[in-house]
Formats: sequence, structure tokens, C-alpha cells
Amino acid sequence: MSHPGQQAVIDEWKAAVAASGIRSRIEWKGKTGDSVPPDAVKLRIFDLWGGRCYLTGVRLRPGHWDLEHVIPLHAGGSNSEGNLRPAAKEPHKAKTKKERKTKAKVDAMAKKHIGMSKPKTPMPVRETEPAAPQKKASGEIVKKEPKARPDPFEHLSRPSMFRKMTPDEISAQKD
Repeated sequence: MSHPGQQAVIDEWKAAVAASGIRSRIEWKGKTGDSVPPDAVKLRIFDLWGGRCYLTGVRLRPGHWDLEHVIPLHAGGSNSEGNLRPAAKEPHKAKTKKERKTKAKVDAMAKKHIGMSKPKTPMPVRETEPAAPQKKASGEIVKKEPKARPDPFEHLSRPSMFRKMTPDEISAQKD
């Protein structure tokens, strides 16, 4: 699954590599979403972006920054050098929190759409009330009683459904 903006992020990375004068290398790509880039790749990304947080533009201090996925993995971003940027820890945490909140909302809406989530309030059960008495043209008052609804599961409660038939019953059915 690929995010629509993924190509723009990769193009931005390629332009930054070309403008930096850093010798171009094969882009690092993690084998899984949990793959951690090697230190050489982290250093290359840090240098490529001038040691500044890509979220705030602030100069990064040693030990106070992380690598951040521009397009989150859960949204179709890749775990590759082109999708990673240096980010200060606090802005990175805030961005991640916002992304998780958005993902949770999208997931909840998807579950609701396909009927996987329970409604917050139970569906009201409508009780049938007897209809008000009505007058015919002749003046006679007619009181209507509510019709009894057939039980849709009545056939399951019949004991005959679950007992073995005798040979006489079987032959009677054939005739």
C-alpha cells in the first residue's frame, strides 16, 4: 500500500541529496516496519537536513532528536531513508499523538461502517399499544386488538425436529 504523497516525499529527499553535494548512495530501505536504520544512515539523514528539526526548523541538540517518518507507516509510508527526517523529540511526540488519534478515529468509523462496533445506546424496543377505538359510519364503536406476531423461531422449539422418526412415520411421509 502506498500513500499518495509518498512520491513527493521521495522527490524532496532526492532533491536535497542532489543539492547537498553528498555523494549519492543507494537509498536505505528497512526490511520491515520495525527495522532500525544503521548509525551511518542516521548520520547521513541528520547531515542532509542540516542538523535541523524538519517540523520546527530548530537546530537539534545531541540526544534530543529522533528519526521521524514523514508519512506514517500505518498510512502507507515506507520505512526508507527517503521517508525519514530528523525531528526534535517533543514535536515528534506531538505529531505522533495527533497521527494516532486520527488513525483511531478512522478505524472506529470503519468498524462502525461494517457493523463491527456496538452502538453506544441500545436500540429502543417499540411496544405495540392497542389502537384507539374507532367509530363506523353506523355509529358502532369498533375496538381493534393488536395482532399477535408469529414467533420466527417457533419451528426451532418443536421437539419433533430433534427426535428420530420411526419407520412407520418415514413410510407415511413417502406416501
